[in-house]
Amino acid sequence: MLENGITEVKKTAFLLGMMALAACNGDSTGSSRSLAGQWIYRMRASPVDEPFVRCQVAGAVRLAGSGASFSGRMPLPEVNCGDAYTVTAGFDSTTTVSARVEGDSVLLTVRAGANEFRQTARLLGDSLAGRPTTDGQGVAARRYPDDVPLDRAIVHVTGAVTRDVQLTGRGVWNGVQLLSVAKDEGVILVPASFDSPPLAVGSYAVGTAGAPLFGTYQRFLNGMVDPYVRFTGGTVTITRADAQLVSGTIDVTGVLNEGSEQVRVQAEFTGHRAGYLTN
Repeated sequence: MLENGITEVKKTAFLLGMMALAACNGDSTGSSRSLAGQWIYRMRASPVDEPFVRCQVAGAVRLAGSGASFSGRMPLPEVNCGDAYTVTAGFDSTTTVSARVEGDSVLLTVRAGANEFRQTARLLGDSLAGRPTTDGQGVAARRYPDDVPLDRAIVHVTGAVTRDVQLTGRGVWNGVQLLSVAKDEGVILVPASFDSPPLAVGSYAVGTAGAPLFGTYQRFLNGMVDPYVRFTGGTVTITRADAQLVSGTIDVTGVLNEGSEQVRVQAEFTGHRAGYLTN
């Protein structure tokens, strides 16, 4: 529902993202073999019991543990498994990532519903990189300091609707998406043209004639979309944009339920850059 406005990602987007992640070798942990901390995680893999299903997964995860074992929950995984909808449906707020460290080698396991995915990567400081296989499978991840609010958005709604809520931020390849973990509330901002390049640092008009972005704020209550706010003006300002993260602020206005009442939506967000390809 809320994700219908998400633009498709070109194949090169995921590959470039993995290359960028593999090239990063942060120094915040030096030579430590600990995996504790928050990561942007990207994976292409097949379920252990479904070798002909190809899935692409991206999201933020906080790993905790000690010694050789670490694990964490991925609150809002971004996933595409082609036509294997039963596999895709297993990815939700219960999805976990676990890791077992042996030297600089890491065995990563993703559990989503009844499905399990396994990938091996090499630990390089604050990066995990798995060599892509001939069938395109692979894994890459980047650790970020705790002062970087990965996939977090504080949204302030005023006017005809008054609400403060923390959503999960995700940067679609050339737009912005803020969602609740249950996917029943969100802010969707998409480009006027699907051929638009990825958002770069700068300001973007929203909702007016000729503006590069348009979008909505909406919430599902009792099976109904209420409120529904179509943005008719305002600005998205991007303050950080690289291969992994998009950060910035949103200050837009819109009309409530296609009427005359006005709603203002303001947000400060950081979201991972979309990293999957659609089949």
